[in-house]
Parts: sequence; structure tokens; C-alpha cells
Amino acid sequence: MKSPKLLKFFALFLLAAVTLNSCSDDNKNDNVVVETPMNIVEIAQENPDLSILVDAVVKANLADALSADGDMTVLAPTNDAFMAFLNEKGFSSLDAVPTDVLTQILLNHVIPGTKIVSSSFLGQTGYINTLADGPDGSKLSIYFDGTDGVMFNGNSKVAIPDVMASNGIIHVVDKVIDLPTIATFATTNPALSTLVDVLAYADSGSPTVPYLETVSDGAAGPFTVFAPTNDAFGDLLAELGVDNLTDISTDLVDSTLLMHIVSGNIQASQLTSGTVNTLGGPVTADASAFTITDANGREIQIIVSLTDIQATNGVVHVVDKVILPDLRVNVVETAQANPDLSILVDAVVKANLVDALSADGSMTVLAPTNEAFTAFLADKGFATLDDVPVDVLTQILLNHVVAGTNYKSSDIAGSMGYVNTLADGPNGTKLSLYYDGTAGVTFNGYSDVVVPDVLATNGIIHVVDKVIDLPTIATFATSNPALSTLVDVLAYADTGTPTVPYIDTVSEPTAGPFTVFAPTNDAFGDLLTELGVSALTDIPTDTVDAVLLMHIVNANVQSSMLTSGEVATLGGPITADASAFTLTDANGRVSNIITSLVDIQGTNGVVHVIDKVILPNMN
Repeated sequence: MKSPKLLKFFALFLLAAVTLNSCSDDNKNDNVVVETPMNIVEIAQENPDLSILVDAVVKANLADALSADGDMTVLAPTNDAFMAFLNEKGFSSLDAVPTDVLTQILLNHVIPGTKIVSSSFLGQTGYINTLADGPDGSKLSIYFDGTDGVMFNGNSKVAIPDVMASNGIIHVVDKVIDLPTIATFATTNPALSTLVDVLAYADSGSPTVPYLETVSDGAAGPFTVFAPTNDAFGDLLAELGVDNLTDISTDLVDSTLLMHIVSGNIQASQLTSGTVNTLGGPVTADASAFTITDANGREIQIIVSLTDIQATNGVVHVVDKVILPDLRVNVVETAQANPDLSILVDAVVKANLVDALSADGSMTVLAPTNEAFTAFLADKGFATLDDVPVDVLTQILLNHVVAGTNYKSSDIAGSMGYVNTLADGPNGTKLSLYYDGTAGVTFNGYSDVVVPDVLATNGIIHVVDKVIDLPTIATFATSNPALSTLVDVLAYADTGTPTVPYIDTVSEPTAGPFTVFAPTNDAFGDLLTELGVSALTDIPTDTVDAVLLMHIVNANVQSSMLTSGEVATLGGPITADASAFTLTDANGRVSNIITSLVDIQGTNGVVHVIDKVILPNMN
């Protein structure tokens, strides 16, 4: 309730502070002159209901600071507010309050550098800094809520707003604003109310720390707290498939809360990219994007407008998602938990690969859905998984595993290339896998990722919509757009009387093995120009047949096995320079082997991409 004396004083003060003097003549407009008002301390001294505040300012030796020129916003507690505060804190009088404590309490009512009128608060909520000292040279924050009048830190309401002074503005408040703790900001901001419930629920179990007691203790810490919003906790319930907080064990809630607490007072400007050690384990921060990635690969956004909420026992940064502890299990256990991967799990068991896919390490696993497996079995003429020979099934499954690294979908996005799987190729090689991340992520031209980036303790899983069959040379020619002309050339040669049936041969898994030097589309385009023709069909099929034979070696020659000297192709000898990675044909024309596109291994041979078509002897 507003004091009648206080209201009367400020009404008289505001009336007396402004006088209007008018003067006019034929050439001048009226001039309005406003008398300079008193400074903040002088105004308080003139008001009997602020006498304890004045005494406190004098005791704390702050009179000069609050009388100095400049701009500041001062929240001025009434005598009643001070008496209630002293009684609550167990002080018999103002003199019983230690000066250093009193000083910080008073400074917590001063917002420096600006005059904030009450209308600026109305309809808004947020945080600003006071002059009170926080940990490590920081300044304490204050929470304002202007949705129903103007309230500070949840309990101090503006009774009389907008009292102008020469060096600032005063808002008279009905409660002394105590130095805030992390609990102050959690309990006063409605958007963080669920966090308070979660802290209390964790405390009902066997918490690692007594959460409510710790965040309420002004002398604890300091800590850095990443505080999830109410919406973040709601999203978590949906993510975990539960309806209520109490459906989650208090042990898991405890370990989850620890992931949000860092020992030390880390302001937003001090956040660095890399590993951040929370009390619950490491997370990864990206300081430029203001994100945190937890052990499960979940990205959490730090809300930029809600950082550096500074309390006596730490600083709060609000986040949009709950940070989880490591909930991952290994690749096999992850698949077992997904009903849509049950056929894959059965296949892994049948192929005796459970231990290999459960072992520690890193791997990227492409996991076909049940629908994908069913379609694959039907396509291959198998009635059930039991009809597939174990050795065949084993190689099919290994063709979905890239060992030694975790490829995230973001690593593939926008790029194309080849990696090796664990499936066996000729002569102790491993089969290749072509990835295309230019529009989604596709493997070997037909198997699309439908669920990316499922993290496991020993790797990463991408759920795919097709089983990836063991690749042939044809697989790599047809899946890579840069080799599409080669496919057309092979088909054109087959329309004549080819030495070998090209399409059938490169598509036959048990043929060869061959080494194929595969010219790019640009290489064939250059050949047309070189021969002075406009289309492939301008070249006789028997010539095309002779040209193609110059690109095939009857052996599986990986790039590391290439030696300098004569290389016998099916069409005749060419000369290799292993150090320069070049091939010279009988006409002296030099083709470069593209070093980034070598050792593309199929079941029936290996492909090395080259930049110029090799020609037979044209003399």
C-alpha cells in the first residue's frame, strides 16, 4: 500500500519542480523553461519516508556516487520496506548491518548509465545489470516484469514511478531487493518454472548435490548454469516418450541436471569452442554459433538474449533444449531398440557379426529398414532371410559398414566421393561405396538415408531405405554422374560386334577381375573435338570397341600396385609412369590418373578415373 505522506510529497515535489515562464513578442515563439531538479540524494533527503534509505546511503559512503552528474535509475525502498528487510534478516537496526553487505544491497538498486522510465518496462520482461558486484568482476543482474505493474526480482513492486532527478530517475519500491542467487532468477521468471520443479524432483531422490539448497546459497559456487526453458522440458518428455516428469527416474534427472552445471562463472563472452566439462561430463561448445552439442549429438541453442544472468553464486544462460547425459548404447543395441530394424538385427545374428558391431571403436553403419530387407529378399528370389547363404549375407552386411570413423550426414552434405566398406573384394581388397550428398544423402546411386545421425557408443548409424548390394564396375559407372558418358559408350559399343559384351561384363559380379581406366564425361567431350566429330554415333562401333579395350587390364591392379613401364591392356600396350600417375598411349597422348578417384573397388574389378580417352595406335 502506498504511503499517503509519500504520495503527497511527490505530488508537491513534481508541482514545484517545474515552472513555466512565458515571454513573447511579434518575432519570437513562447519559450518554456524547466528548473533543474535536485539530484537523487537531495530528493531522498527531502522525503521523510525514505529516511532509512538516506541513512543507509550515508553509512555506505555512497552519497557522493549517487549525487554525481550522469544518468542512473534508482529503485528506492521505503522505510517500511527497509524495516521489513532488517527484521527478516535478523538485524535489530541499520547499524547492525555490516557496511560491505549494506553497500552491495544498495548498489543492487542502482542501474547505471541510463534513465529507464516505467513505460519502458510495461509489457516487457528481461534482465539488466545493477552496480552490485558479482563473482570475478561481474555485475549482478536484476529481473524486471512489466506485465502487471512493474516488479523486480519477483517481489519488489514499483509504488511510485518516474521521479525525475538531475542525475537520473527514481522508482520508489515496496521491498528491498536482496542480492540475487541462481534460485532467484529460476523462481521469478515464469519461463523457467519447470526447471524449479525438476530441481525439487531431483532432490526427492538421492541427488549428487542438494539442488535447491545449492542454487539458493549465495555463497556457493560460483557455477555456470545452462537453464532449459519450460518448452525445452516439454520437448524432452516427448523425446523420451513419457507423459510426466515423474515418469523419469530421479537418478536420470540427477545425471541430466549435472550436464547443465559448470564449475566457475563463465560469462557468454568467455565461452570458447571445444570441450566444456560439466559436472555430469563433457559437452562440445561452438562459441561462434552459441550452441552446445551433448554426447548424443543433440544440438542445444544458447538463447542470445538470455545470457549473462548474473547472481552471487553464478551465472545463468538460458537454453532451448535439455542437455542429456550419454544415453547411447552400441550399434547392435541401438538397432535392437528400433522395431523397424528387426530384420537387420536378425541378419547380424545369423552372420555372427554381433561381437564385431558391438566392439569398441568407431564405425559408420548404414542400417536398412525392414521394408528395405523385404524388398531385397524378394528381388534376389529369397523367400526369407534363412534362405540367404551365410557367406553371402555376411558380405552384404559388411558392405554397410565403414570402419574407423563416424561420418555424420553434415560431413557428406554437398559432396560426392568414395569410401571403403568392410566387404571383401578381389585379392584382399575392400569394396568401395559411392556417396552423393548433393540432394540428401544417397549411397551407390539408389539407397537414400531416411534417418541420419543416430549416435551409438561405438559409431554412428544412418537408416537407409534400400539394402546396398555388392557393387560391380557398372554400379560405380552408373551412380557417378561424371561417368555417365562412359555408360553410353559401353552401350553404343554393344550395338555393334563388340570384342566383349561390355554392359554384361561390367555388370557381372563374378567376371574378371579387371582394372578399368574410366574417362570422365569431359574426356569423351574432348575426344569428339579431337576427332572432329559432333556425336558419339559419328564414330564406327568397331573403332569404339577398339578404344574401350585400351582402358581394360585383365587383373585387379590397385593404384599402389601400378609400376612404371609397359601395361598390357586388352587392346594393346600403353606406358605408365607410376610417379607421375600418367598413362601414355601409342600415339604419345598422355592421360592423367585423377589421384582422388582411384581404387574404386567393385566385386569384378577396380576403377581408376582418368582425364583423357586412351586411343589405340592411329598411325
